[in-house]
Amino acid sequence: IARLPKHQNGGFELHYIAKGHLHWEIEGRPFLVPPHSVFFTFPWEKHGSCVDFEPGHFFHFAVFRLQGGTKTRLKPVRLVPGFGLSEAEQRQIFHKLLSARTRCFAAGQDLGWTIARLVRELAHPGVMGRAQVIALSRVALGELVRAVDSQQDRNQSLSPGERQVLRFVDELRLNCSRPWTLESMAAACRLKRTQFEILTRELTGDSPLLLLNRFR
Repeated sequence: IARLPKHQNGGFELHYIAKGHLHWEIEGRPFLVPPHSVFFTFPWEKHGSCVDFEPGHFFHFAVFRLQGGTKTRLKPVRLVPGFGLSEAEQRQIFHKLLSARTRCFAAGQDLGWTIARLVRELAHPGVMGRAQVIALSRVALGELVRAVDSQQDRNQSLSPGERQVLRFVDELRLNCSRPWTLESMAAACRLKRTQFEILTRELTGDSPLLLLNRFR
């Protein structure tokens, strides 16, 4: 998806960003969403991209249906029947998610794998597909609550070097017509070429020159 206009969903939406970094917002509040992070929204929250064009990324997402399913704030927030979670478990899940100060968290390997596997099962259900979807959904919600509980705010966990590279990438998006070289890009970040190249791959999933070509 190259463009993500402001919209609302009919349920609780969960994203896992596998590649690239995105500039999203919820009700006008901006979020930097780096790779290997998880991002969630509720159906009454209008959200989308802060910029017009965001190429070179890949993410998995699923929408969990809620009782009521409306675009107004629900009280209480509960999943539709069938997920097999008790009232006490759902109360704990949504209390934690609703009270979170941010919507973007670092996604551990288990959470990233679970969301990606859930999306594949939804797209191409196999034997015991419904049971797999329910089981994976429960694990995904549990791992998400753990990520929120540990307060691993993905934006706060970035190193100074990573922040420099992300700021430069944002500038590169607007100035991609300049005759950039790997050396000049690294110099603009005040980083050594090797370090710059490694951080760019980690943060965007692409080499600096491939990223430049994508923007062009």
